[in-house]
Amino acid sequence: MNRAERIVIGLAMGLLCPVMAFLFCWWLTAGLVIYGILYMPERAIALAGLAGLASGVVLDAFFLRKWIRYFYDANVKILVAVYACCSVVAMALFMGLPLGNIALGTLAGAYIGRRCRHSSENGETFSRTAKNAGLFTAGVTGTEAFPIGLLALREDNIVKPLENALGLGRSVVKGPIGVGLIVLLCVVLGGIQFWCTRAAACLLFDGLGKRK
Repeated sequence: MNRAERIVIGLAMGLLCPVMAFLFCWWLTAGLVIYGILYMPERAIALAGLAGLASGVVLDAFFLRKWIRYFYDANVKILVAVYACCSVVAMALFMGLPLGNIALGTLAGAYIGRRCRHSSENGETFSRTAKNAGLFTAGVTGTEAFPIGLLALREDNIVKPLENALGLGRSVVKGPIGVGLIVLLCVVLGGIQFWCTRAAACLLFDGLGKRK
């Protein structure tokens, strides 16, 4: 791993940990308050978020160098958990639009390509790994998009254009046909995600990945 790569990884990990800790504490506290499990002022929610941010900074101070050193040797289960959390954040930040998830899946592909290059995997093994990574990110993106699509069917500014385009009534669009259309769009979105993930993996493995 060259110096430039270590710097990029350090910046990414150094930002990811405090940001994720901040969002986790903020959203968790806000959720508990919204659902009446806890009773506290809005200021306390903000303080909980700041406490999470501070804890992330502390974790960086103690573990960032170790994370950089073992970045490409991380446990797959931990990677899956981190990706799942980041995908939820990406979906929320982009208000349900899949742009953040597509970008996240592409970054995951880049990581897979670089990880396979560092572990000196052969072409066959890499191809299988990249395919599995693409299927995983496609499944996550498509699955998360499905409930968002169902919620979109409740919006008049979305349903009306569908009514006009399909020449169908509102009850039909919001029924099986609408759900079927959402499923189809999720499958297409999953295919796009699969291609982006695998293309990024191949680029970092066969192209830029040759620069260790």
